[in-house]
Amino acid sequence: MLEELRKLIYEVNLEFYRVFPFIGGVTHTHSINAVVLAQACLDIPVLGITHVDISMD
Repeated sequence: MLEELRKLIYEVNLEFYRVFPFIGGVTHTHSINAVVLAQACLDIPVLGITHVDISMD
């Protein structure tokens, strides 16, 4: 499952580069809540695979 998720995220990132060739990179961040749950060895519910903010500045 983890390998399939990694492949999906990789494919999504490649699609961002294809659709938005001007972007310089894709940033992956962790919310404070996600870090706390991970450090407590608790499951994090999957609510989606990605959230995107695109700035044209």
